[in-house]
Amino acid sequence: MPAGSDQIVLGGLFNWPVAFDTHGKKGDMSANLTKELIEQFDIIHVNYTPSNASYIAAIRDAIGPDSDTKIVTQVDFAIGLWNSIDPLILRQQLALADFVFHVEPNGARRLEHYLGYEVPAIPHPVDVDKIMSYRKQPSLPPLVACQYHRYMYTWATYYYGTYRLRHDREQFGIRTALMNYNDTTVVVALDSLFDDIVDRSPYAVYLDMLGDCFVNIDLAPDYTYGRGIVEAAALGVPTIGSNTIHAMNYIWPELAVSPHDEVAVDILLEKLLTDAEFATYEAERGTEACKYYNLENSYDRLVGHLEGRGLL
Repeated sequence: MPAGSDQIVLGGLFNWPVAFDTHGKKGDMSANLTKELIEQFDIIHVNYTPSNASYIAAIRDAIGPDSDTKIVTQVDFAIGLWNSIDPLILRQQLALADFVFHVEPNGARRLEHYLGYEVPAIPHPVDVDKIMSYRKQPSLPPLVACQYHRYMYTWATYYYGTYRLRHDREQFGIRTALMNYNDTTVVVALDSLFDDIVDRSPYAVYLDMLGDCFVNIDLAPDYTYGRGIVEAAALGVPTIGSNTIHAMNYIWPELAVSPHDEVAVDILLEKLLTDAEFATYEAERGTEACKYYNLENSYDRLVGHLEGRGLL
């Protein structure tokens, strides 16, 4: 996406070319493996997954071992999902890259231990400034977003954690929406357990819906970076989230809970609903702290590491 475009780009790794196009000389996204195209750039970022395990080798084959263009890569899986990654192929492929990072500290620590060299934690960028333009007053009665994670069937703690407050309509009057649901394998009839079930939507539509919410709850049961936490913070929506999420511990440590502790969810949700000063403080804290993940800071972080290694 060219710099200056009004269209918002899906967060995470898709924002690296936007960050470099905005704050560097040029950024682009392409599957073209011609040497002529690749060597127009100082670095090529590869997102390693089991389904594209040969991408690094293909790029190295195209540019050769002595090219000035550097290959930068990160493993795009939360570590709880690494059972599908062949560790020997992983190590072989990462050895072909010039720089390896991970998006959160636990995955970085695992890679450091296995590979035997430093692997920094560098979160993917989020277009925080553009997301802030989606901010608005939350709808009434208060809507609570519950973020579904398809790998782990994450609906139960949301249900139990909001049950008491949801059913006390007279005092709290909250509604709950299970968001980003796209699973046909769950055997429980979830339609009767939440006020709304929201399928995965185009990014701008999702941000607009999240902006309607008074509170966001994100109980990822794995170690993750937490792009969704950053998005909620940019929208001014306080989030109760798993203490396994890097962005929760950075932005909202007071609202971080064990991913299966519905009692803690209940207590914090009630406090946000009944203590306006506390809710305002957490919203303002999120607004400021989420800037750590914006395009410029993310660009500076990655470039700083590359310069420190003598790769730029």
